[in-house]
Amino acid sequence: MDWWQGALISLACVVGGLLVGYLLSYLIVTRIFKEPFKKPFSRKRETTAVVEEPLSRKREMTAMVKEPLESFAPDLVAEVKNNCRIATEAQTGKLRPFQTYVWDASKNEVNKLPMNVREDLTQAYIDMHLANRIVWLSIELGRRSQNLDENYIKLCTSIAARFDRVTPLLERLGD
Repeated sequence: MDWWQGALISLACVVGGLLVGYLLSYLIVTRIFKEPFKKPFSRKRETTAVVEEPLSRKREMTAMVKEPLESFAPDLVAEVKNNCRIATEAQTGKLRPFQTYVWDASKNEVNKLPMNVREDLTQAYIDMHLANRIVWLSIELGRRSQNLDENYIKLCTSIAARFDRVTPLLERLGD
């Protein structure tokens, strides 16, 4: 066997391996795009509404940007009062998520609020988002623990204190 025959056999093996590898990767990629990976938590869960009184008026984000502060304030006051009620009822041990629809949908309007009100509301809504994550962990994933419950109650206490300071100012703005 000459040297060129050994080189030819080696070259044929490399080309054959590349061809087989390309075909396998093509089959795998087409299989993935036809049936994407299933996400671990993708199964649909039944959720129940926990808020007894829905907000009086829900608006689209585009509509809220065009409206003045006076029409934004009543919705925010209603959401703050509802969330304040949830925060004060947290001592019962029942974890309930906070509403953040009006706040999330009206980022442009929030900037028009006075600085002290805006800072307290921003911190309260940050705490509410954290509390909502704790509720999600506890209810949806079943990871409830004493430590999570204590942190939820601390967040609710902080939220209630901030809302007690801000609610009278917001009601004056809405009038």
